[in-house]
Amino acid sequence: MGCFIRELPLGYMYVQGFTRVEVALCQGIMVLVKFRLAVEDGAEDEDDVYIVGNCDELGQWNQENGIKLIRHDQSEESSDRHSHWYITLEIGSTKKLEYRYFLGRTMCELPSSTEDKSCTLMTVQWWEGGPTPRQVDLADESNVQLNDSFGIIGNKSVKYPGWLTGQKEIRLVIDNNSFKMVDKKAQSLLDYRIKCLPLNASQEDHDPHLIRNKMLYLDLSEEMTEYKSQPEFGVSVKQDSVITFRVQTVSDCDLFIHIFIYQELPGVDNDLPLVGHSVVLAANLFSSSRGALQIPVHGNKLRMCGQITLDYLVVKPLPSYTCTMSTSDALEWRNSHRLQYVGHRGMGMCRAGKHIYNENTIQSFSEAAVHGADFVEFDVQLTKDLVPVIFHDFNCRLSCNSFSGAQQSSHDVAVLSLTYDQLKKLKIGFSEEGTGNSVLYENDKPKQGDDNHLFPTVLEAFNTVTPQLGFNIEVKYPMKLESGELEDGVQTFMDMNKYLDVLLENILLHAGERNIVLTSFNTDVCIMLRLKQNRYPVSFLTQGMTERYLLYKDRRTHDIPKVICLAKAEHFLGVNPITEYVLRDPTLVQKARDLDLILIPWGDKNHDQNIEKQLKERGVHAIICDNIHEVIKPEKSINNNF
Repeated sequence: MGCFIRELPLGYMYVQGFTRVEVALCQGIMVLVKFRLAVEDGAEDEDDVYIVGNCDELGQWNQENGIKLIRHDQSEESSDRHSHWYITLEIGSTKKLEYRYFLGRTMCELPSSTEDKSCTLMTVQWWEGGPTPRQVDLADESNVQLNDSFGIIGNKSVKYPGWLTGQKEIRLVIDNNSFKMVDKKAQSLLDYRIKCLPLNASQEDHDPHLIRNKMLYLDLSEEMTEYKSQPEFGVSVKQDSVITFRVQTVSDCDLFIHIFIYQELPGVDNDLPLVGHSVVLAANLFSSSRGALQIPVHGNKLRMCGQITLDYLVVKPLPSYTCTMSTSDALEWRNSHRLQYVGHRGMGMCRAGKHIYNENTIQSFSEAAVHGADFVEFDVQLTKDLVPVIFHDFNCRLSCNSFSGAQQSSHDVAVLSLTYDQLKKLKIGFSEEGTGNSVLYENDKPKQGDDNHLFPTVLEAFNTVTPQLGFNIEVKYPMKLESGELEDGVQTFMDMNKYLDVLLENILLHAGERNIVLTSFNTDVCIMLRLKQNRYPVSFLTQGMTERYLLYKDRRTHDIPKVICLAKAEHFLGVNPITEYVLRDPTLVQKARDLDLILIPWGDKNHDQNIEKQLKERGVHAIICDNIHEVIKPEKSINNNF
């Protein structure tokens, strides 16, 4: 019948009373598409369901232009664990419709005065990610009905967490050492509970629901794998607790966080005695990305009874790049059916290498690809003029001659203190890792052309190295050691948000279809990398607690099983632990797999055949190793297809 109608003259159809939409539908110019969606366990009260896609009617993948679905009313007696949503749209003629659903929430910044207007922002709580969206062929169709389940395509889960579309995220980290009580009664308490409540200064009734966001928490001592709502009387602070509170806001100055401290009583969860309370003004946090904050604790009659020291992190959205929903590999590990090989700094670091190539150079990457590497791992940091370059150490060791030429001395200079042009002119030295000793290294290995030069840019790597080779990009940012000093003698460093914004925008603009994994030893860097973009996966590098390296102060990095839980809670792709942990504890790999996480060990002995064999038997997903040409024999060489 549809084919017959399409053959009718347009004039006849208009005479017969057809509307313009009906004519378009009959002529195949538009298709009537009925979307039906089931969301398991419903959606949060603040959340609505939206749809985006590859056509103008569906917003061209931009969540701000998403189409809101209508919620189907259900009786309170219904046992259905799903909420049901629907909408019918007229879609212009396109042979293949591609689309995704997402759970969105409108965040509102309340006006601070009667003259100011409120600001609203569409935020993405969950969305259907992955490299391939939902697809339906609309050719020769005039009426299509689609019945979908949110986050499931076929038998595969594609439920991805949202990212920062314009809002900021504030995090507070507290442990048992955060409290210092001066009141004798408060000092006698062994255990506390703490609750953080976000409020808006302009709200007369201080109703937190008006902000349409919640402050969730994660306690690593409980090996929690997801953030949860706070109990009415707060979260227990135990001896080994490391508790993170997080909240999102669109306000720069109007938000404050009220902190309540309760006495912990065995077996009691309600009506706990209030020990004291504090207030954190969000405006005091926005001047820097991270830091430590000391705030007074006030008891009854506003009498000061102690203080809290907490670490804070402010994550801001990318200022000059807008992520869309067209594609994402944020939770994807391609070729998961086999072990993959990652060339450490290309063919391997110079001090471990039995090869002629400088580490972290274009030539070293290209040779690793020739020898069958699936990925190369390399280190990225910024120069003084904000050029992302590939180099491992935070400092360059410069060799200086006296005027007479008789004496020579060397000095460490931070990469971040030099421009890209200055770096290219240096006579460079490397320090032996783990010893603090310096080894002068002047590019005296046989050269293979310009591609063997030090300090290649990230853009150069993207444009020169075969796109079939994946890049495991380690983002360098100094960590604070247990002593309180920054590692490798770093004195100061760039603000974390600014630093990562430059790096990420370069990667997002130039990586193309290349397989990318972002990593870092810095916990906060990994968190920011995940929240600032929705395209590439993040994996958490960790050395745990080992005698080989100085211990980091951040307790979130110490215990590998807890690191795995943290990775799950933060929606990382996985964890990259030092190999000795994987060999010592055979349960780590299975723990990661049970949580759908990837585990990729690193270590300077991974190219040893016995070590490689043990790691394969443990079931790791990939191995980061030096001397890739020894690990992947010619008969094992792999074509880099992802």
